[in-house]
Amino acid sequence: MLDSEKTREQLIAELDAARKQINDSTSTEAECKKALDCCVQSDEGPLKALTRLYRLSEESIPTVLDYALDEIIRLTASAVSFICFYNESAKLLTLHAWSKNVMDICRTATKPTTYELECTGIWGEAIRTRRPILVNDMQAPHPLKRGCPEGHVPLRNFLAIPVFQGKSIVAVVAVANKQGDYAQNDIDRLELFSQGVWTLVTRKQAEETLKADRELRRFKYILNEIPIPVVLTNKAGGYEWCNDACIEFFGVQSESIWNKTPFDLFEPEYAEQIVKNNRALLEGRAGQPLMVEVVARGGDRRNAILNKSVYKDLEGEVMGLVGTLTDVTERKRAEKALRDKEEQLRTLINALPEIVCFKDGQGHWLEANSFDLDLFQLTGVDYQGKKDSDLAAFSPFYRDAFLTCEATDEIAWSVEGPSRAEETIPRPDGTPMIFDIIKIPMFYQDGQRKGLVVVGRDITARKRDEELRRQIEHIIRHDLRTSAISAISLARMLRDETNLTAQQRHLLGIFEHAGQNMLDTLDSSLELYKIETGQYQNEPEVFDCLAVLRKMIEPFAQQIQFAAVCVELLVNGQLATPDSRCHCRGEPKLLRMALQNLLVNALEASTSGGKVTMELSADKDCRIEIKNRGVVPKDIRDRFFDKYVTQGKAKGTGIGTYSAKMMVKAQGGSIEMRTSDEDNETVVTVRIPS
Repeated sequence: MLDSEKTREQLIAELDAARKQINDSTSTEAECKKALDCCVQSDEGPLKALTRLYRLSEESIPTVLDYALDEIIRLTASAVSFICFYNESAKLLTLHAWSKNVMDICRTATKPTTYELECTGIWGEAIRTRRPILVNDMQAPHPLKRGCPEGHVPLRNFLAIPVFQGKSIVAVVAVANKQGDYAQNDIDRLELFSQGVWTLVTRKQAEETLKADRELRRFKYILNEIPIPVVLTNKAGGYEWCNDACIEFFGVQSESIWNKTPFDLFEPEYAEQIVKNNRALLEGRAGQPLMVEVVARGGDRRNAILNKSVYKDLEGEVMGLVGTLTDVTERKRAEKALRDKEEQLRTLINALPEIVCFKDGQGHWLEANSFDLDLFQLTGVDYQGKKDSDLAAFSPFYRDAFLTCEATDEIAWSVEGPSRAEETIPRPDGTPMIFDIIKIPMFYQDGQRKGLVVVGRDITARKRDEELRRQIEHIIRHDLRTSAISAISLARMLRDETNLTAQQRHLLGIFEHAGQNMLDTLDSSLELYKIETGQYQNEPEVFDCLAVLRKMIEPFAQQIQFAAVCVELLVNGQLATPDSRCHCRGEPKLLRMALQNLLVNALEASTSGGKVTMELSADKDCRIEIKNRGVVPKDIRDRFFDKYVTQGKAKGTGIGTYSAKMMVKAQGGSIEMRTSDEDNETVVTVRIPS
C-alpha cells in the first residue's frame, strides 16, 4: 500500500513504531535503519524522506536541518521553508534554518534570528493557537497578517505547523509559495515528517550534550591541574564552576559561587569593569586583562590580574567565558618596594653636592642628579638616552667638557676597572672647579658593556687649601728655620764669653733650648710632610737609644711647667746607670722627635708631684714604654693616634701623637696605647727594630 493510500492513523502508527526503536538506546544503527525501511513503501512520502534523512544521523544538527528543509519543500511542492526552535518558558523563537533558495532572494535572511512570540505575525499563530495555520491567499485580507518587511520574499500562500514534544511546543516548521493550494494532506505530511525530524534532532542534541559533558569534564580535569584560580562563566554572566586552586584561594566551595555574578565577588568598581569586559568578549570584540582587588581566604585583600576568553563547544558555538586569576600581590609589593627604593636613591643622589651620573654600555645617559644637571646647564633638558656629544648641543659652553668626558669614558672601559682622575671644569663666571672623578665600568657575564657609573667630588676648596698650606709650610720650613738656627748660634756664641755670670749663662741656656725646640718642631713638620707625601727615605743606623733619651729628657727639667714632675728612666726594669746601654736600629733624630712628642703628652697629663716612667728593654726589638698616671678620655681612645684629635688641652693641636705614629712606622716600628680606668694609668709602647 502506498503512503498516499494509507490513512493518517496508519502512517502515525508506523512512524511511532519506528520512532520508538530509534529512541531505544539499545538499538543499533542497522536496527534503526531497518525499522524505518519496514514502514516505507516505494513512493516518495514522508517515511521515505525520513529514511533518507536518517542516513545523515552522523552529521551535525545544522546539516540535518538543511537537508530536512529540502525534503520539506519536495514533500509539499513548496518554494520556501524554514524551521524555528521555540523556548516555551521564555516565549522566544530562534530561527535555525532557511531553505537555500530563500538566502538568494530574501534580503531579510541575514536579520536577527531570535524573536519574541508576541512580536511575530501569522506564522506565530501556530504556537499561540497550538494548531496548524494555513493561508492559501496571502494577498487577501487576513486578521492575523502583519505585513512583510522590506526585502522579504513575496508570499502567495503559507502553511505553518507546531512541533510537539509531549505537551510542549518545541519548534515551528513553515512552508510557502506552493504552485497550487495547500491541503490537509500537506499538513499531515508536514506533521509526520517534522515529528520524525524532531526525534532525530532530539537524539542528536542528547548525543552532543553527552559528548559536550565528557569534553567539559575533561576540560575541568585539566583546569584543576592548573595552580592558579580558574572560573567558568555562562553567557548570562553567572559563575558556573571553579577549579581547586580557586577554592583554595577564596576558601569557598565550588557550589557556593554557582550563578553568582562579579558583583557578588568583587568591589563595585571592579565588577563594572569585569561585566563590561565580558560583554565585549561575548560580542566578539577584544577584551583586556584587568587589575582587580579581591578578598581571599581569611579576609586577606589580594591584588590579582583577571584574564578572560571565550570557550566554545565542538560546533564552535560560544558557551561562555573562562577566566584566570593571577595573584600579583607579592609582585605589587616588590614593585612598590622597588619604587620606594628608587625614590630613596634618587632623593639621596639629588641631595649629594657631587656629580652622579649613570650611563648605559653605549654611553647614553640614563640618570643624573640635580647637581650634575645644574653644573652642566642641563636642567629641564630631556637628557636621557643621549650621549655626551649629543648633550653638547644643549650646553655650548661645556662642549669641550662633554667631548673630554666621552673620551675619558673610553679610557675607563679600556682598563676594565675603576679609574680615577682630577678634572678641571670651567665656569661661566671664570672660576673653574676641580673634581675628583671616579668612573666604574660594569660588564655582562659575556664581557659586553653593561653600564658606567660616574661620580665626581668637588675638591676645589681642598685644592685651594692644599696650595695655601704648601705656601705656609714653605715659609715655616725655610724662613722660620733660618731664624731658629740663627738664634741657637747666637746663644752659643754669647755663652762662650768668659765674663758672663752664672745667671746669664743659665738664661742663655734656656734661650738656646727654646731655639732648639723651635728648630726641632720645624724639622719634625718637614719630616712629617715627607712621610705623608711619600718622599721620606728611611736610612737606619744602629745607635744607643738610652743616650738619645737622656739627651731628650735633660732640657725638660729646666722648664718650669714640668719641674714638679719626675721623669724616671729604667732599663730592663732597673734604674739606668751611667754604664747602661740599649741599642736600636733606626734614625736617632726621627726617634727623638717622636718620643719627645709622647713625653710631652705624658708630662702634661701628670699632676704636680707625679712621675713619668720611661723604660727601655731589648730582646727581638727595642721596646720603649712611657707610663704616666691618669687616663685618656673615653671619647678619643679609639682615635688616639688620629690626626687633629685632642681633648682637654687649651693649646692642643692633635698633631703630637699622630706625628709620633707616622715617624715610628716610617722606621719600620710600631706604636700602641693602653689606658686603664681601674689602674688610673696610661702606657704608650713603641717598638723599634734592634
